[in-house]
Amino acid sequence: MKPEIKTRWIAKLLSGEFQQGRGTLRSSDNKFCCLGVLCELAVENGIIPKPTLNESSSQFEYGASFATGLPPYEVVIWAQLGERNPSTKSTGHSFAFQNDHGSSFADIAKMIEETL
Repeated sequence: MKPEIKTRWIAKLLSGEFQQGRGTLRSSDNKFCCLGVLCELAVENGIIPKPTLNESSSQFEYGASFATGLPPYEVVIWAQLGERNPSTKSTGHSFAFQNDHGSSFADIAKMIEETL
């Protein structure tokens, strides 16, 4: 992962700016997966346009592929993430799994620091 993006992603997760959610990158009530926070960073940097809300699913869609569960490939390439949902070194589970099964953004930020 690009070191400067990693640093900024961790800072965003720890900033308190984003309320953590589960099961989607960003829900209609503006709760975010840790990977959704990375997508928002990509939006801020002009890599992908602002997401649009799919009214029928109550999820925001990111990038050309209308991604809702994992970051679109544009974000993966920009961040040099390697894959859409990398696994942590400490648990072997993916970041999305960690997010959806009780790990806080602070916990995930530490995992990002250790893994990526």
